[in-house]
Amino acid sequence: HKVVLISSSPIFKNMIKANESNNNNFSNEILKIILPESYNIKIFKEIFKWIYCGQFHDNISIEDMREILLMAENLKMYSLQKILIIK
Repeated sequence: HKVVLISSSPIFKNMIKANESNNNNFSNEILKIILPESYNIKIFKEIFKWIYCGQFHDNISIEDMREILLMAENLKMYSLQKILIIK
């Protein structure tokens, strides 16, 4: 799982490195940046589905796509951003 996550986002890479070095404060600070209190777990699940499967669930609304794009920006997932902007 680490390799997949690291390859999808530099933010995940930093979080995993921080976790391995027991620097949980750094990991927690990053989580606060990328996952605001108002984040939608559905959106996070869609991003993980894309990371692991290369696709989203069927029937995603335009609003959900906008939220996915914002989360992808926060996670610095450039390849996902490009795909969403093209669509």
